[in-house]
Amino acid sequence: MDARVLLSDRAARALEALVSSHGIALEDALRAVGALEDDEDETADLGADLRRCLDVLFDELGVADAGGAPLSVSRTCPHAERSEEIVVGAFERAGEACERCGTVRELWTCRCGATLCGRYQNACMKAHAREGHELCVSWDDLSVWCYGCASYIDPGAFDGVARCVEAARRAKFSR
Repeated sequence: MDARVLLSDRAARALEALVSSHGIALEDALRAVGALEDDEDETADLGADLRRCLDVLFDELGVADAGGAPLSVSRTCPHAERSEEIVVGAFERAGEACERCGTVRELWTCRCGATLCGRYQNACMKAHAREGHELCVSWDDLSVWCYGCASYIDPGAFDGVARCVEAARRAKFSR
């Protein structure tokens, strides 16, 4: 039996990025890009397609988000470049609980200062990101995620983000 799959150019680009840049297994990536085949919006850019595919992978298919190592870490991010919008003081205290649902696990702090839970709890940070707050720092491993770019961000590439991560590191380990 021939196992070839015919994909649109759009799905093929997303598949390539998921496998080569994000380290997603081919079988899982193929299942995720299937969601793009059902979406007739041919004007979507690769970033939007990757966000859709990652949502399908993590939220619908139950693929584990293994964190920073298997996913690429970007040194370019238009959201991280807006460092003047980052509230460094919010990272000077460790997140204690999600401000929306009260859970104490998998907490992230947004650059606006809100501390909310991640996708494996009640996804409050994901909902917050839909309100225009793309960039957040994990209290678990101090990684930086951009919902707008669907990528982990190298904090060393952005002064404001690096200051936030350093403040979070001090807060986390001074308990």
